[in-house]
Amino acid sequence: MAARRAGRLLPGAGRGGKPSCVSRARRIARGLAVALGRSLLALLVVWTVTAIALGRIEPPGLRLGLAAMFATGVAWALAHVKPFAHALLRVAAASLLVVVAFILAPASNEGRWPPDVARITRADIDGDRVRLHDVRDFRWRSDQNYTPRWEDREYRISDLHDVDLVMSYWGPREFCHTFVSFGFADGRRLAISVETRKQMGEEYSAVAGFFRRYTLAYIFADERDLLALRTDVRGEEVFVYRVPLPPDTLRAFFLAYLDETNQLAARPRWYHALADSCGINILERLRDATGHMRWDRHTFLNGRWDELLWAQGRIGPGLSFEELRRRSQVGPRRPASDHLDDYSEQIRAGLPVALPRPTPHFRKNAGGRPGRRDRRSRPHCGPRGARHIRRG
Repeated sequence: MAARRAGRLLPGAGRGGKPSCVSRARRIARGLAVALGRSLLALLVVWTVTAIALGRIEPPGLRLGLAAMFATGVAWALAHVKPFAHALLRVAAASLLVVVAFILAPASNEGRWPPDVARITRADIDGDRVRLHDVRDFRWRSDQNYTPRWEDREYRISDLHDVDLVMSYWGPREFCHTFVSFGFADGRRLAISVETRKQMGEEYSAVAGFFRRYTLAYIFADERDLLALRTDVRGEEVFVYRVPLPPDTLRAFFLAYLDETNQLAARPRWYHALADSCGINILERLRDATGHMRWDRHTFLNGRWDELLWAQGRIGPGLSFEELRRRSQVGPRRPASDHLDDYSEQIRAGLPVALPRPTPHFRKNAGGRPGRRDRRSRPHCGPRGARHIRRG
């Protein structure tokens, strides 16, 4: 009897000295918290080892050796440091040091760059006149066989006529390389592509694109360079879509690109496959031009942008999506593309064109599909991007 009474006085004990429901719940919660903490620490260690192995440390053998040393040190600490909680704290501290160093590592425009990304375009703006330095105009016969050429070009902002979205597919339908091409009243076109700056002899890795391996470059180029490289040399599927923009928005969009390339020339930035990719940069420059941009799951699936624009009625009016893609595809022009003066005109033969209209806000119907224009929100089409341009 006395033992039973004593059992009832024990903290967390129920009838007969058994643990109460509250005590069991606390133990379960504590166990889940410990499991979650260890899982997060394991993910942090994996991320740290990967960041070291795929980072910017040169030569490659050195970063692989450092990654192996870090992984070995983690294993040794977990096996020999007692108590085990102290081992976990040491591993977490070492991983966080690598994270801090990773975040603080500055990008640089100095490096052994391949010829196609060796230069960063710079823009001088004098009123309506724009002078671009280092516009790329290569003639490609293969990825390794080409004739390099860089030149300076002048344009008038008032001559801006249109902008096209170019989508180049090399693999899954959900992802592609996207860039824009501006048209001018005199018939000239200027393509602008966001590219990764790899070191000489280095191959692009989609995984390394998440770990600050490459710097970012805005390549201003002739269309025969950027498009023919993908259609004639690499055999990619390329589609060109005319995206109607009001004149003020079109000018602000173009000026936003000029401002960004000048900033990159002065302060280089790391490329990131998710947060600072070719598609994200297009949306950010459009945000600079319009003052607004809605982000959702479609933002990162840039291979589906054409389908989304078509569903919104922005491109291909009166056409089925299949017909729009068929008429918008750019086929190989080889071998004539090297000497084709009307290349841009020929690849646009039969291209569906919609009339410009104000940039709308869109809302989604039930199910996540693009819906009607939200009449409660009015578009802002003022040239906001123009105020931030560095001149001279």
